[in-house]
Order: sequence, then C-alpha cells, then structure tokens
Amino acid sequence: MTTGALDLPDTGRLELDDAKDELRKVLRAHRRAHHHHPPQGHTAACEALTEHALEAVAGAQKVAAFVSVGAEPCTRLLLERLHEGGVQVLLPVLGPPSGTLLGTVPGK
Repeated sequence: MTTGALDLPDTGRLELDDAKDELRKVLRAHRRAHHHHPPQGHTAACEALTEHALEAVAGAQKVAAFVSVGAEPCTRLLLERLHEGGVQVLLPVLGPPSGTLLGTVPGK
C-alpha cells in the first residue's frame, strides 16, 4: 500500500540553507513530473486543492496567497473564487531579499 508521500532525502548533515535548497530541488522535480496544469481551464487536482483551501479559510475576510507559476500547485482557481466571494487577497510583491511586501487584490 502506498501513502502517496514523497521520499525526501536525509538533510541532517547539511547546513540549514543547503538543506532547504536540497529539499526545494526535490519538491520542484516532483511537481514538474506530477503536476501538469493546462494552459486554460483547471484539472481535477486544481479543483480539489481549491475546495480544500476554501474550506480552510471559510468566513475569512482577508487571506494571504500566491500566484502559482509553472508546476507549482495551482492557485489560479482559488484566487478567482476568493475574488468572486469578495475576500481581500494579499499577494507577495517581490523585491530585494529583505524587502518582500504584501499587496492587495481587491475582492468584489
């Protein structure tokens, strides 16, 4: 029987930043191999992730999120649904390493 869990490398002997880099490489490779988001529309996996996230933030007036790119877990449908529901969404505005800010996407 499989749990669907990803086998991660042992990073116990690495420095913290090196361990994070190693784990990111493994996770990104796994996403590229397993998450194929269509150019338009949404897959069943996108819809399931969206429904799960909406349940987790039910009743919230403001949430923080990110805009997915490439093989990252799909957030486009989630952002659409949050916007339709009038929820204020905070998105990262990337800048220098110590300068990440949050910007807002107004809801209805």
